[in-house]
Amino acid sequence: MKKKPLYACIIVLLIIIAVLLLKPLVLDKKKDTGVKWNTEEKEVRYIKIPSFSEVYFRADTDVQDFNFLNPPTNK
Repeated sequence: MKKKPLYACIIVLLIIIAVLLLKPLVLDKKKDTGVKWNTEEKEVRYIKIPSFSEVYFRADTDVQDFNFLNPPTNK
């Protein structure tokens, strides 16, 4: 009669070990370090985005018009 709880504990432990071993394979993704173009790694480039201290929108609509400035330093 004591074998049933023992088998259940062994099965639970095996499941926990399997989850811990498979977690890195499933969840960990390689971080993208650059822009891929034609399957070649390219250098990372940055763009400047101007910041705004205040932005005003209309409260009566979900769709808004907003113009972003593209500084001349961006190619």
